[in-house]
Amino acid sequence: MEQTSPIYLSKEEFLSVQKRKIGYGKDGVTFRYNRQEIIKIYHKNLENIMLSLTATEKDSVKIYEKGNYDERVFDVLTAYIYNEESDERLKLPSKNAIKLAIEKQKRITKTRLPKNLVYVEKIFAGCLIDYQKGIQIHKLKGLPFSLKRQITLEILKIVRELIENNIYHVDLDNSPYSSKSVFIHSNGTKELVGHSHILVDYRLHPHLIDLEGKSTIYTQRKDELYEHECLFRLMNLIFDFLFDIDIDGLYNIDFEKEALEFELEKAGVDDKHIAIVSEYNSSIDEIEDFVKTLNIRRSL
Repeated sequence: MEQTSPIYLSKEEFLSVQKRKIGYGKDGVTFRYNRQEIIKIYHKNLENIMLSLTATEKDSVKIYEKGNYDERVFDVLTAYIYNEESDERLKLPSKNAIKLAIEKQKRITKTRLPKNLVYVEKIFAGCLIDYQKGIQIHKLKGLPFSLKRQITLEILKIVRELIENNIYHVDLDNSPYSSKSVFIHSNGTKELVGHSHILVDYRLHPHLIDLEGKSTIYTQRKDELYEHECLFRLMNLIFDFLFDIDIDGLYNIDFEKEALEFELEKAGVDDKHIAIVSEYNSSIDEIEDFVKTLNIRRSL
């Protein structure tokens, strides 16, 4: 197991790191730390860091600009974990949540969890994460159906391992802020892009990202509520990726279930599967069986 002593950045080191900003989202800002790792600093913590640093050098420090975040209000403390030992719920993002992720990594082989705590001038800032390479999964919906099935089955194996270790990714479907997600290129130009929480590498192996903050919940014991939420998001991803069904669009329709069944039928899914998956009550085993045995009546 790698050394997990926290990373402490000085003011000078942080000012250097913040020049290598990669992007930002609901929870925080990501910076390139080195060739293999990135640092994610949460919005609320970044504001505290800014106040601390600008207290000594008002003119030379300019780190956090609210205008960069489309003036959205980021509620970064709505998710939590349950700590069995202390019988308390720990809000995310938190130091204890990241510590629990580091501990759970010992049993996780298919996913890279947050690997360290990061401080700036002794202020808790965020976490250290492995840099993942790949194409966001929503950009690969044009692949042949056989390859999309292959990728989906791998995702199911990854999610299964996480659930078995009481880790629940509740942001598997595409981000509701996809039209406003920003990627910053090496030359400094900004690109408005969609945002997926799964990257697919050149070998077509999927990798989950955003395994902290509001996107992932860690518990000491099984939690059926979060498992259901995780599988609900997983089903949305499958409907979107395999069949190009606009799930967000269906949410605005009064008869959501009937609309989903219609879209699945239009996509060529067998009636026996439609009746089951449209209920959103399937277990991970049932979802896997659905993907494996799926026969479509037309070419996708």
